[in-house]
Amino acid sequence: MEKGSDFSEEYYKKVGNFTVVQLILNVLLTIIKLFGGIFASSSALLSDGVDSLGDCLTSLVSTIANKKASKKADKDHQFGHEKIENFITLLFSIFIILSGVLLIYDAVMSMINGDYKEELSKNLIYALIISIVAILIKLFLGIAVFFGYKKTKSPLLKAQSLDHFLDSIGTFITCVALVILYFNQTNVELRIIDPIVSIIIAIIILTGGCRIFIDNSASLLDKACSKELNEKIKNEILSVNGVLHIDLFRSRIASNRIFLEVEVSVDDNLSLKEAHDIAENIKDTIISNNNEVKGVSVHINPYSHKDQNNDIF
Repeated sequence: MEKGSDFSEEYYKKVGNFTVVQLILNVLLTIIKLFGGIFASSSALLSDGVDSLGDCLTSLVSTIANKKASKKADKDHQFGHEKIENFITLLFSIFIILSGVLLIYDAVMSMINGDYKEELSKNLIYALIISIVAILIKLFLGIAVFFGYKKTKSPLLKAQSLDHFLDSIGTFITCVALVILYFNQTNVELRIIDPIVSIIIAIIILTGGCRIFIDNSASLLDKACSKELNEKIKNEILSVNGVLHIDLFRSRIASNRIFLEVEVSVDDNLSLKEAHDIAENIKDTIISNNNEVKGVSVHINPYSHKDQNNDIF
């Protein structure tokens, strides 16, 4: 049994609105960071700009993925298209990881070649102002998208909110480095702080990327629901009149939706219609109490055979 389309339509509409807003703001951030990094000759701010450019691409892809994931089940995808959201988020995490690796490489090469010792730009103050503006925008995005995730349970929004918070931390570190450089412009050796900050930002980016990768790999491999949610649903099943025993219970997550496979034992002497009514009551009970459940498959067994069908997780 599958819930009506209202939940899905509202879900994808909300996620879509968030991805569009993020795309617009990320484009704005990328322009001002790259311009500021070049204008002020700051490798740390340039690294931050490259990271924002990656955010633009992922926001664009996320918008497209949201449209694809919202498609209804069809002949070739009979359980729907929800997992495309996990798949795109997985690609998103790989891009984040690669960005972090490249930033570390550039910073290390700058330290080896001594590029960081070059004369500081007179426009350093502008880079400082840009980094402060970027922090405020990223914090706003992080908070807004996090609340969006709380409302929708979208793995895509969860990944993006984490990325925004990591970006704001990275930009804050860039801001601190720029302040230090601004008030110590004659100290050549202190300029090494710029590539060092780039490496710190890259490590933060790598950490977030790896976490997103692990979370979404689990979902693509049909990870089960949390133990707490499984126990809650099992208790709901046992509360249905006529259910004597749960023989099998399996759950799997697809994006923010849950699919269940259930087998229960009932009285051997019930008629087919009575057994069918119990199965329908189980489905109705689970779905009415758990918005995230999209599909429930229920099989009825005679109670006398319950020991042969015991496969409860």
